[in-house]
Amino acid sequence: DNDGRDLGTAWKETDFNDSAWSEGAALLALESGATAEPIRTDLSRVGADGNDIVTDYFRRRFTVTELPSPKRLQLRHVVDDGIIVYINGVEAHRFGMPEGPVDWLTDANGHENAWEGPFVVDVENLVEGENVIAVELHQAGATSSDAVFGLELSVVTSVPVEGGGDELSIRIDGANVVIEWDGSATLQSADSVLGPWTDIAGATSGYSVEPTGAMKLYRLTQ
Repeated sequence: DNDGRDLGTAWKETDFNDSAWSEGAALLALESGATAEPIRTDLSRVGADGNDIVTDYFRRRFTVTELPSPKRLQLRHVVDDGIIVYINGVEAHRFGMPEGPVDWLTDANGHENAWEGPFVVDVENLVEGENVIAVELHQAGATSSDAVFGLELSVVTSVPVEGGGDELSIRIDGANVVIEWDGSATLQSADSVLGPWTDIAGATSGYSVEPTGAMKLYRLTQ
């Protein structure tokens, strides 16, 4: 919905009728400068009432064939300026937005389009079958000259260890990567799939490391 209207709160619910909304591929944007991905759908910065738009709304239905355990999703996005993400009507993530309640005229913090994330979020209300992701995109002010939105959604799965009962999962916590597992296996790391693999001395589940930019691989061994 790129009309600049106040949609209240019903728009983010699973049973909301969005059949009259326009459709288009990401990036959805109005941007004269460089963008992190190609613009595939144009947005307007002027609403149906002739005023500049502060908030745009996006919805997408997606199907989960098998629920992950734990119920966890991973997000990456390209936005200008801020977003709030809802899964099945419940807030799951916000970026560049103030804390607390917001409305259709709430300004975001200034942010130029760039890939941000991944962000790992727990989604207890995820269901098998059809789910709905809904996103409100806010501008830093009514006079903002550009608007950019794109989002990638994936499932975070645990990997069973052959011959054991341990499961390895990786999530993002702020600037760090956190590695978690069940059981007594030893965590190893390597710079290549071919190794050499090295035990991480003293590492226990919840092991946290700050990424350096270079590729790093992790595995559990019995």
